[in-house]
Amino acid sequence: MDAAQKKLIADRWNDEHERQLEAVLADNEELRKVFEESPEKRELYKLKILDAEGAAGGHIALTTKQCETCIFCLIRPPFGRLPDNAHCRIYENPGKPAAILYDGEPCEYYEKEKRQ
Repeated sequence: MDAAQKKLIADRWNDEHERQLEAVLADNEELRKVFEESPEKRELYKLKILDAEGAAGGHIALTTKQCETCIFCLIRPPFGRLPDNAHCRIYENPGKPAAILYDGEPCEYYEKEKRQ
């Protein structure tokens, strides 16, 4: 887990999220054991909950304005440019850092596309 992902959890994780996670663990003893053995996996699961909240129309909004004009923006026919995608031609896997996606931090690889 990178520093930006840790910051995302620190900034957005709240008591309601913790109650949601505890409810899941109350019903899943096996998952609870996995998290006890590997606290890092618990943190990754927190990211999954936050991502699902954003995907369901929650309060997490993408801030990929810079990606709209970047030469590395993902392009997929027939959809065209996909600046709001978590991936681009630089950040293929695992994708753009959370700081760029959610916090609006500038991308170190940004290069403005020269349009004809």
